[in-house]
Amino acid sequence: MEPQKQTPAGLATRLTGWLCDRVLATGRVTDSVHHEHGTYAEGFATLALALQPGGDAAREQALRLTLRHSLARPRDSEFDQLALLLLCLRRPGEYLKASDIRVYDGRRVVSRNWIAMRALSFSLRARLTGNRANAARAEQLWKRVLTWQTPEGLFLDSPVGEVAPVTYHAKFCAMLALEARELGHPSAERALALERGLQALEALVSPSGALVPYGRSRGALFGYAAAALALLLAGTPSQRQAGWRLVARMGEFLQSDGHIPCVLNQGETERLDWDVYVNNPDYNAYAAALLSMLGDVRPEPTEPSARVPVRQLGPLCILQSETAYVAVVTRGQSAPWNTPFFCDFRTYGMQPLWWEEGGKCLLSPVPYRWQGESKMGPLVSPVDHGWLPWLRRGRRVFLPRVYSETQITEDQGVVRIEGRGKLTAYTRFPRWLRGLFALLMLPIPQFWVRTLPLELVRVLRLDLEQRTIELETSCAPKPDDEGDLCAGRVCFGSTS
Repeated sequence: MEPQKQTPAGLATRLTGWLCDRVLATGRVTDSVHHEHGTYAEGFATLALALQPGGDAAREQALRLTLRHSLARPRDSEFDQLALLLLCLRRPGEYLKASDIRVYDGRRVVSRNWIAMRALSFSLRARLTGNRANAARAEQLWKRVLTWQTPEGLFLDSPVGEVAPVTYHAKFCAMLALEARELGHPSAERALALERGLQALEALVSPSGALVPYGRSRGALFGYAAAALALLLAGTPSQRQAGWRLVARMGEFLQSDGHIPCVLNQGETERLDWDVYVNNPDYNAYAAALLSMLGDVRPEPTEPSARVPVRQLGPLCILQSETAYVAVVTRGQSAPWNTPFFCDFRTYGMQPLWWEEGGKCLLSPVPYRWQGESKMGPLVSPVDHGWLPWLRRGRRVFLPRVYSETQITEDQGVVRIEGRGKLTAYTRFPRWLRGLFALLMLPIPQFWVRTLPLELVRVLRLDLEQRTIELETSCAPKPDDEGDLCAGRVCFGSTS
């Protein structure tokens, strides 16, 4: 691997080169693999192109084209607004005035991380223009953001309910880090929230630089770039080391033409583990801009942080030994409102997610495949998952998506995790009924939720020394026909 691929500046240069080559005369950035456009790639491509050092005629021409396109985007294009405000901050007066950028402030909320992005945009515009109303609005929005941080430091992203995907926890941290370092003097509350968020984020980075693949957009370049920015820009020395591991992992996926697959795996062609909204132009532009903002940072010698053998982080448990790093979902989360992306099997409880030994992945999650709105069933069903237990009742399949009680104990190197949860079945809400809830401006149910009067008990035993997982499953009271209960996979490792 070339040395420049292992630095944010080196990666940013390669990504920006790819973006420059992919800009059409219309200003759109097109993907070299799937030949499609993104949604907000042009705004962040403009920022990335402007932050590259040295004059280059082709790059300047591409920048003018992407800038023109991003300025023509609708007013609710918040990614473009943030990118252009950051451009005004870093290159004042060179391309446009901040007063010409209107920040969206309507009712539209895709997910909560958008409010953090909106808060940063108002903070930037307030600083750049001296607008007091913008400053006051930024404060209001930041206060909302801080209410979504859990005691463990994670940020809840689901607009209804409580789900904290790792990728979007990283984005929350990136927005707070940019406000703290680019604008300076954040409130004491925001400084503390950032500190706690980075502590949680550091624990979610494996020794090989993998982000724990929990929740929507798992494994996405978007999350890796946001996490690297937050940790390298605002982290402690040990947290910055975690940021460097993320940069190195992104570099491992750098393609010969200069782009990185928007999901860091080997399934780019078949869109393996891609959510419907992810794409290469958006995520490569976003990563190029964030990495460019780090400038010419260099690794620094530091002592590794103290290893915590067992750490509970909200719905997750992180186990570490001298050679192993294991992530397990314990309690789990599911929020079947507004969007289906917060209630699929990627966040269900009592399942192992990641096992890494000496930097080598031994266990990774079951792949996620989006097949369209009309084929949501497999994404909320445990039948083809493998790890998840389930009980069939007629045409419905029940499972404990969220466990109300979990206990973690350790004895002679073996970690025992026990969870108890009610069995629920999800049935898709019809489109017309979801539309009615939307018209009434109410939380939009995605699924009917039916619950059985049964409690499922699930036990995971993890032996890091022997590299094994053993699972036990039982119901109380016992179901009428125990043959209907599928316990899922019962072991992993040498006992398999």
